[in-house]
Amino acid sequence: MCNKASSTTGSVLVIIAPGVEETELVASVDMLRRGGITCLMAGTQTGNIIASREVSLHIVESVFDHLHQRWDGLLIPGGMDHVNAILGSAPLLSFIAESYTRGCLIGAICAAPLILKECGILHHISCFTSHPAVKDQFSRELLAKYSEKRVVVSGSVITSRAPGTACEFGLTLVKYLAGQSTADAVNRGVLSHW
Repeated sequence: MCNKASSTTGSVLVIIAPGVEETELVASVDMLRRGGITCLMAGTQTGNIIASREVSLHIVESVFDHLHQRWDGLLIPGGMDHVNAILGSAPLLSFIAESYTRGCLIGAICAAPLILKECGILHHISCFTSHPAVKDQFSRELLAKYSEKRVVVSGSVITSRAPGTACEFGLTLVKYLAGQSTADAVNRGVLSHW
């Protein structure tokens, strides 16, 4: 794991851009925080960001102010506009790739595995998943690793499919950052199918 930035159970940088899928963002962060994990929600811009279903999010922290830090985990929600904004940022792509190289846990849900593809991360893992709507954007070589499971863990990379799998995704992140017993305790409160 990367060096911890601020907490005893782990720290996660949550990358947010306009068009982020709000259920994936909020459900995942909710699970992490219930597990005692510090989450810094940081945007490609500050102020109000409009999410994919027109929910207005007020973002205080700029993600670019935190790229020098080392995190235990990175959380990348989906939403196509959100994913495209990250794909258009060379500094963010470099940061994500370098974080993976350092052993940082990387969580990507829905369309966000396209970012992992761009960073070259998917070539280094044995399996992954994504939202079915973007499956055809992966090469034949990568599709040989593609899974239809709701949440897929491969090394330090956790991928998931859609808003409907966000709680399971978040609980899996908790498991790998804070342990199975913490994830189980969180789940007893939220009653996920996890």
